[in-house]
Amino acid sequence: MRERSAWPGPEGWHRPLLMVAAVAAPFVAISLAGLALDGRVLVGAPIWGKPFKFAVSIVLYAVTWSWLVSCLPRRRLVRWPATVIAAALAIEYAIIVTQVIRGRQSHFNVATPLDGVLWGVMGTSITVLWLANIAVALFLIRRRVGGGPLTWAVRTGAAISLFGIGMAFLMTRPTDGQRAAMRDGGFGGIIGRHSVGVADGGPIMPVTGWSTTGGDLRIAHFVGIHALQALPLLAVLLAALAGRVRLLSGERVRTRLVLVAAAGYAAFTGLTLWQALRGQPLLRPDGLTLAVAGVLAALVLAGTAAVLATARPDGPARPDGPARPDGPARPDGPARPDGPARPDDPARPDGVAPPDGAARPDGAAGPEGAAGPEGAAGPEGAAGPEGAARPEGVARPEGVARSDGAACPDGPARPGGAARPDGSACPGGPVAR
Repeated sequence: MRERSAWPGPEGWHRPLLMVAAVAAPFVAISLAGLALDGRVLVGAPIWGKPFKFAVSIVLYAVTWSWLVSCLPRRRLVRWPATVIAAALAIEYAIIVTQVIRGRQSHFNVATPLDGVLWGVMGTSITVLWLANIAVALFLIRRRVGGGPLTWAVRTGAAISLFGIGMAFLMTRPTDGQRAAMRDGGFGGIIGRHSVGVADGGPIMPVTGWSTTGGDLRIAHFVGIHALQALPLLAVLLAALAGRVRLLSGERVRTRLVLVAAAGYAAFTGLTLWQALRGQPLLRPDGLTLAVAGVLAALVLAGTAAVLATARPDGPARPDGPARPDGPARPDGPARPDGPARPDDPARPDGVAPPDGAARPDGAAGPEGAAGPEGAAGPEGAAGPEGAARPEGVARPEGVARSDGAACPDGPARPGGAARPDGSACPGGPVAR
């Protein structure tokens, strides 16, 4: 399909980003082993939980950007920011693993000079990563990537992803309690937090590690970042279903569905941020949050229904051209409006079947008595073999005399006024065969 045919091969993908993905991928298994074998807990969560989550996220993120960069012009203004993204991802993950090995908190930790340096480098790399994403995204938003559905999925996904990365800056601000501790001389070495309304390190959800007692800014951060994967995957899924579901066969329909989904995804990202800032756990929303979520879901469903209700599915594909509006495609020419295509009948300029009894350009038999090839008999009185008489006296195409010399039944002429067997001349015109 068009969306897939435009994808560059892996050989053209951005290599530094692929290398980062290749290095991070084994740490998925290493982190799982650490979760099983290392029982240490840090800030209320298994110490190897963060390396596991970041490894999965970095692999997905780096592979996606590697592909997207290959769809852009091979310019330094594109390749260099992409390489910066790769370097920033590598630096951030290396510090996370280093701090796990040391048994220290990686984020927000300035308790010791080394911890402060590592957190400063990590914070800088996050800022550089975000700026480099903006630079590449500006090129990407102006570029078509395959068909309309995939193009808009990538554009909107990149924009929402930038918003998701930006959520990290909300986490680096010191809380009121941390400011008070610094004033009172009881500073504990942590500046920033991801929980709202409660302290970090409380009860958490399995796998994700998100707080179950307060708001958690990491939810909007996670949801927003991975719009870059979710929306293009939706476009690919719609393209795959287009061959089976007629309502999805039109590219315009799929593009509109992607835009509806992108609007809903952006709204959901904003909703998770609003919920977290109000100190609510993801799984324990209040009535207002539920009401807003219900309105958003209703709007997305209404938009989807409106797109499908006005959809005009494409017809079945022809091997050599556009689909026939009224039937299967002809294998060798334009469709005939009055019936299925004839595989041996070249198209007429107007695509209309020849009139009754009229000769076709190649002498092939027409649908109602047209002349047959080499004089073969047609269904209703077409010329017979070897010039046998035709009941209605239609002229033989090449005007050759009939082999039996029989009279012209209703007067078609023989060339030169040749006498008919009864002595009378044929009236004039082409010889009857």
